[in-house]
Amino acid sequence: MTAVDLIWKTIADLKSPKILIRLFIPFVMGVVLVSFFGYGLFGLLLTSSFVTDSAVVQDMNQWQLEAESTIGAIPLIGGLLLWFLGLVFTVIAGLIGVILGSYLVLLFAMIITGFMTDSLVKAVHDLHYPYTDYQGHGSLAGMLWKMTLFGLAWCCCYC
Repeated sequence: MTAVDLIWKTIADLKSPKILIRLFIPFVMGVVLVSFFGYGLFGLLLTSSFVTDSAVVQDMNQWQLEAESTIGAIPLIGGLLLWFLGLVFTVIAGLIGVILGSYLVLLFAMIITGFMTDSLVKAVHDLHYPYTDYQGHGSLAGMLWKMTLFGLAWCCCYC
């Protein structure tokens, strides 16, 4: 079997509902986790009194109000400049949020997929090799134990 045949076989596997469900679960869970933990906690942090009562934040707010009143005082085009600057900053902040959020979704999806690998292997086995006995290659607890040992070994070596 050539590499091209394997690629076509893999693409054909994507039509299987068992595999599709196992591929979309990490994506959906990643979106939910990023939405809740990423944007939710970030928004909570930005509106907390810890941040808003900071001297630096209050100085920046004062500077912003002074800059807006100065630019807004320009005859004829002051309002248009404020509108345009607000639009530019909003678009840039939105793009940065989408870019960072998509990387976080990918990271969470990869972590969740790592925990679902045994399930994906079993789905492929059931699809292509039903005549052989399936022997799992571990469990979630076993993988967590190996990750814990690896983390401890890493900490011992580098800390």
